Amino acid sequence: MANKMRVLIIDDNEDVTEAVSDYLESIGDSCTSLNDGKEGLEVIKKEGHNYDAIILDLAMPDFSGYDILESLKNERSLNPNNIILFTASSIPDKDAEAIGVKTILRKPLSLEELEATINRFRH
Repeated sequence: MANKMRVLIIDDNEDVTEAVSDYLESIGDSCTSLNDGKEGLEVIKKEGHNYDAIILDLAMPDFSGYDILESLKNERSLNPNNIILFTASSIPDKDAEAIGVKTILRKPLSLEELEATINRFRH
């Protein structure tokens, strides 16, 4: 089996974080799920280096994925190599790097697409 991944999921929808986490854990990965953008930012700042991939929802109330990316850029602690933007918006894949992320995962999500995206981060 491929290397076990440590994944941080930040999305305000608990059903989404639970479904993504359940699926990734079913294929042998370890997940931490958060449903609050500010809490997500704090975890990334303190423990982001401990995660192989961070799945970040763009549209969250109060503190969005954009806010998280902007805060990380401003503090020079942004590591775009492990951030997967999770969104229903129509941002072109080619803009991922400009936004500060490695790749974009689209909603609604297929499990095959989720697994293929996560596999790109396996060492």
